[in-house]
Amino acid sequence: MIVFASIYFLLTSAVLPVIIFPICLYYFKKGLWSSERIGIINCDGAFYSNKISPIWIHAASVGEVNVILPVIDDLIENTKHKILVSTMTKTGKLYLKEKTKSIPEDRLQHLFLPIDFWFFCWVFIKKVCPIKLIIAETEIWPSLYLVCHFCNLPITIINGRISDKSFLSYKKGSLFWRSIFKKIHFVATQSELDQKRFNELGVDVSKTMIAGNLKNDGLLKVLKNPPDQIEFAVNKKVIVFGSVRPKEAQFMLEVIKELSQEFQDLSFIICPRHFDWMDNLLILLKEFLFEEPLISSKCSEADMKSANRILIIDEIGYLLSAYRGAKLAYVGGTFVPEYGGHNALEPASFGIPVFIGPYYEEQKVNTNALLAFKGAIIVKSTEEMIAETKKLLLSDSLWKVASEAGIKTVLQEANALEKIKIAGILNEI
Repeated sequence: MIVFASIYFLLTSAVLPVIIFPICLYYFKKGLWSSERIGIINCDGAFYSNKISPIWIHAASVGEVNVILPVIDDLIENTKHKILVSTMTKTGKLYLKEKTKSIPEDRLQHLFLPIDFWFFCWVFIKKVCPIKLIIAETEIWPSLYLVCHFCNLPITIINGRISDKSFLSYKKGSLFWRSIFKKIHFVATQSELDQKRFNELGVDVSKTMIAGNLKNDGLLKVLKNPPDQIEFAVNKKVIVFGSVRPKEAQFMLEVIKELSQEFQDLSFIICPRHFDWMDNLLILLKEFLFEEPLISSKCSEADMKSANRILIIDEIGYLLSAYRGAKLAYVGGTFVPEYGGHNALEPASFGIPVFIGPYYEEQKVNTNALLAFKGAIIVKSTEEMIAETKKLLLSDSLWKVASEAGIKTVLQEANALEKIKIAGILNEI
């Protein structure tokens, strides 16, 4: 182990500095730069002092922030420790701040994760002095893991999952990756398959457990305290296309066009997963539907209640608010195989029947549970989506069955946090 680590540190010390400058330049251009990227924390307050060591949680972006929110709430309530959350993206940071704005700053702080170069990681850890590192889902950073190991900082992964693509990549370099995975202190996985993959990649069986998906625990809070509904197209039925990706645009527009012609009381909310293709989406809407949509960030409350048929959400954190007022929802990232899908239980938690495409590799457990209860319908073409939508719009009894099935699924699947607490994963070190 010592020989391997020495070789790794020597190689990265020689090679990585060559690519660090382009990485830093990229962060500058994208407006994502912070001195924290190279381990420098411009704060000498008590939060980072050795006497009050925080629990460090890493959540790459918005999806992972949703994973850790139930954990943050539990730690704030049940431990004396402060919480440090690191993210990779600016959107993750902004979303975290919005969702945790009620937590005092002396209990929770945010930093950007440093670039994965051992010296930056070492400086970061020595400054922060955390008692443990909890990572949401599966962020495998070799330098960070090795530095944590040598600093005796235990690494716990929660909501752990390894996709087919990632698993094959790790297997190709198994000699290297096994040495990294062995540094993990404990893993709570989403499924049995994920557990087996972590074991095969080097994590001892005794250091893994199946807990389920923590995102579902966050949905329990949604059930009890739902977000404000977007007041769009009042007195009309709304269909939401959530987390849609560019290659799903044609499918979505064809569905909207056909349904608009047949149902005059329908309106549509489009929530792109990312906003970097907004210009193309607007062009497609105008060319294909001859429609001038509303843009959430550019319209007033009065505009929202106007006669417009289509609203595009171009702001972070409003997807659940869009789902809340919907009659039906399509969950994106599922119509073509390259995306892997998104969480279909999000709209289901509001009792909304859900449509998904046939490709949901990244969301197997949740989606299969929802399908088993008949709270979701798989559609493989525009024609299928239109036909199934018509059935639900024209039959209150069918709609009610699917609605109740969605809520029932959420209640069944939302127990990961309790399993993690019973296992003692959140206990102080």
